[in-house]
Amino acid sequence: MKKTIIALFALLALCACNNELYTLDFTKDHTPVTFNLSINQLSPNATKSDTPLKADWTAGDVVYVFFDAIPDKYIQKSYNGSTWTETYPGGEFETGDFTAAGPEASRNMTAVWLPKEMGEVTVAYAESKFSFTIGGEKIYSHYMSVHTAYTVSGTTITGTLSMQKPAGFVQFFVPGITAEEAPTYKLLESHLTPKACDYVALEGGVTEAALTSGYSIKGMAFTTDASVTGALFGGVLSSVGAPADYKFRLVKELSVEKPASLGTYTLSGNKTIAEGTSMTLPDISSGWGTLAPFVDMGYTDSPLWATGNLSKSENKIVYPLLAGEYFMYGKTTVYNSSDSIYEGTEDPLPVSADVAYSVNTDWRIPTKSQFDALINTANTTLSFVTEWTDLGDAKGGILFTSKMNGLSLFFAYAGRYDSNTLIYTGFAGRYWSSSNAYFLNIYSEIESIGTFQEDRSYGYPIRPVQN
Repeated sequence: MKKTIIALFALLALCACNNELYTLDFTKDHTPVTFNLSINQLSPNATKSDTPLKADWTAGDVVYVFFDAIPDKYIQKSYNGSTWTETYPGGEFETGDFTAAGPEASRNMTAVWLPKEMGEVTVAYAESKFSFTIGGEKIYSHYMSVHTAYTVSGTTITGTLSMQKPAGFVQFFVPGITAEEAPTYKLLESHLTPKACDYVALEGGVTEAALTSGYSIKGMAFTTDASVTGALFGGVLSSVGAPADYKFRLVKELSVEKPASLGTYTLSGNKTIAEGTSMTLPDISSGWGTLAPFVDMGYTDSPLWATGNLSKSENKIVYPLLAGEYFMYGKTTVYNSSDSIYEGTEDPLPVSADVAYSVNTDWRIPTKSQFDALINTANTTLSFVTEWTDLGDAKGGILFTSKMNGLSLFFAYAGRYDSNTLIYTGFAGRYWSSSNAYFLNIYSEIESIGTFQEDRSYGYPIRPVQN
């Protein structure tokens, strides 16, 4: 008996010394609970402000359910095309979870649906809230949610989730875009603001995150009931229900892995857009015009930047990952070391010495100040990239991403010509400005960037702006 008592005291002492590992809760009821939670959509005959964004539930849809004042735990309800199944990523619920002062007082829950086409959602609990991300990024897209009551009867939790869209949301569908390419399109309109279902706090309800008006919205693959495939874009309009002049811009990027702009489609017109609208815009193959190889980076006084370098021989802007052709400063012919050096001092270059203008009178070589604004970290985020190109060994360049609208420009490490020899490809890039032989310099080894003056005899690429 004495040995038993000593052993018991030793066990209690061990638990006291390691209470974080051996906390025993004798008061909480650990009986498992069951859930009877039905998921509805509002009737199509409801008011416009109540009309849901989803016409029907489809296989692969997931609804996340959170209970006010209960941390960590949540329900993941998944639809297989006919029935809903439940899993508990944060741990199984117990009767004791619903008898604490908070849950017992509130008896409310929040449910969230996010479009499966955006990708695999990560739900994380920290700082008294559940957050939603895909690949570490917030999900700026349409969503549905509800904050509603539930009841507890014995060990059964019962409630109805009538999912609704957030107030003011609209969405736009552009047919003719493949499911694979949909995420490489971004829609911009000055009246349109992207919003995300940011998090659900312990007190319940959804808290949104919003970007600035006119910020780009990433496309989502979508197929209509008529089996028409395209890209879907959702956001909030600054004003709805009144006629307004809209200028929709669809920016095409290279790929999801290489988010550099390839060019812009534009659609303008006067439209009336009501709250809850799901509007079909023209097919990408008609109505939008051709893909123009220029983008607006959105910061103050930004020109329209070409998405690639200049080719004088082909009279065009080349693919963004290519070097294009090389030119001496102030020369309108492709680089040749035997050419004479331009001696003019005008700032900027006159059109007679501007090779971009000689290809298209709407194009110009950018000024030093335009380069300085592009590399200004108040306007853009700079990312040094490798393995994007076939130019040299480093095969990279620099990606400028606008802080105003999320669009990106890529400048390759295209090297330079010196006495008819191409050097530094894959490691450095130098691009002429039109201002007294200043150039943009990007250099991989020390991740250097800036504008400097140089010998006019070197051959550099040209990145035009639209005049």
